[in-house]
Amino acid sequence: METTNSGVPQGGIIFPVISNFVLDGLETCVEGSIAKITKSKSRVKLYCGTKSGKLVVKRFNIQFVRYADNFVITCRSIYIAKDYVKPVVVTFLKERGVWLSEEKSSIFRLRNKNLEFLGYSFVFSKA
Repeated sequence: METTNSGVPQGGIIFPVISNFVLDGLETCVEGSIAKITKSKSRVKLYCGTKSGKLVVKRFNIQFVRYADNFVITCRSIYIAKDYVKPVVVTFLKERGVWLSEEKSSIFRLRNKNLEFLGYSFVFSKA
């Protein structure tokens, strides 16, 4: 464990409050991360025309859950997670002087692996 001369000790009484201040706005950045491949920045959807003239909506289903300094981002595609979402998250954190831990961060298919978050285990199941 490294000792530091500045910052807030993890597990300290004020740590969750400081974490929430630092990460405030990350959800908006995550939702906007795929704006390049959507027609509307305000809605995270891809609209495709069809032969019948009806509008088909392909949802990327980006979900963001945060608790203090822990967060999980889920989306429909590993490609979108790696090429669009992760770079935005890394940039957002770098601007605030924090970074993703490579040991604790991963991108994976939920079908192939259980998600462990805050002491809970989430398992993919077809309903």
